[in-house]
Amino acid sequence: YLTQDSFILDRSIDFRVWYQLAEGYIGKPLSMKFKKHLAAGARIRLDQAPSPRYFSGGAQCLINGITANPQRHGSSEWVGMEGVDFKAVIDLGQVRNISSLAIQFLHDPGSWIHRPTEIVVRTSADGEVFGEGRRQMVSQTLDRHVQTEISVGDESVRYLEIRAINHGEIAKGLPGAGNHAWLFVGELEVW
Repeated sequence: YLTQDSFILDRSIDFRVWYQLAEGYIGKPLSMKFKKHLAAGARIRLDQAPSPRYFSGGAQCLINGITANPQRHGSSEWVGMEGVDFKAVIDLGQVRNISSLAIQFLHDPGSWIHRPTEIVVRTSADGEVFGEGRRQMVSQTLDRHVQTEISVGDESVRYLEIRAINHGEIAKGLPGAGNHAWLFVGELEVW
């Protein structure tokens, strides 16, 4: 029971929240899962602005510890890019040892949303000089929710540059053929 309007999340937790009026009426509960990872609450910069229609949660929604709902691409947890690559730099605030990165994508060809073709991750200790990077192809699964994991070994870094390569032009015979595909990115988890 909380009487204040905020609390600090310092560990992974599943919780339910609701609104209660003074008269005792309770709204429908909202269930949430918060995952505490190394980038949760860090700073993030996007190199290109997403579509305003799919950017209501701002860039921080990508590292807030809440997995985007794959059933609702219009929710504030998704960032939508139309026809362009996604590129972000995360500042962990201090040099940390990291081992992997998990990135959430949406794949819904009926809505012209396609998973990326490839992910490129580069790391840096100072934010100026980035390493060569690791490349990983994205699974060609037909699943709507795509979670791509990239191992970075055991590295000491402060900055991560993440680039997701857009699918490109939608192929003939698919909804939206000839148009540029949408790329939807959800939570960026750093471990």
